[in-house]
Amino acid sequence: EKSYQQAGMFGILEGVVKNVTFKDCSVTGAYNAGIVAGYNYGGTISNVTVTGGSVTGVMYTGGIVGSSKGWIEGCSVTESSVTDDDSEYDTTADVGGIVGSQNGGGVIGCTSDATVSLTTANSYQYIGGIVGYASDSVVIASGFTGALINPEGCSYLHKGGIVGSTSDAVYGSWTSCSYNLGESTVADAFVGCYSFADTATINEANITAMNQAIDTYNQSAAAICNYTWRMSTDSWPVLSK
Repeated sequence: EKSYQQAGMFGILEGVVKNVTFKDCSVTGAYNAGIVAGYNYGGTISNVTVTGGSVTGVMYTGGIVGSSKGWIEGCSVTESSVTDDDSEYDTTADVGGIVGSQNGGGVIGCTSDATVSLTTANSYQYIGGIVGYASDSVVIASGFTGALINPEGCSYLHKGGIVGSTSDAVYGSWTSCSYNLGESTVADAFVGCYSFADTATINEANITAMNQAIDTYNQSAAAICNYTWRMSTDSWPVLSK
């Protein structure tokens, strides 16, 4: 039976997790669920890969972390599913390929090709390829090539290939989804961000603009982004450090 708790390798993370690969792991929880941690309470997660993972949670659900007020850097989620199933509860939902809800800190240099899903058409649903809902936090140099799935009839659905919704800015990031990058309460919030239909639509001008956006962020950054984008001849943009 689901309960009001944090579910992940760590229920609540206040330290550092780095240089780890999680393969074929499954987490099922409730109000905070992620492979690495249910709740990242000011900690740092860096250079972590989740492959073949499955996360199912309620309200705050992510491929790496359910909800976070720390930093997530250089992480990737591949060949995985992230699902918010609130059929047992009448709640809002924040679900993302990397983190469901990011409140403080930020996400730097992360990628995901996860299938990110909502299963119940409740009100105020937030679904994003990287972050479901971001408040007072930033998303920098991140990319999403997965799929976002939601039922018909959601009231106040916030859906985006990078973030479902944010109250801050997103810099130098992209999505392969054909719809919007996300929603924001901040004007001009998506700085140097792109939605690419396929690899043929990527050019050097896009890559330059994305890297310039990262430089703009670094000029007044709380945490420096050391990642840059480069083109690949046969794939999506590649992160370099």
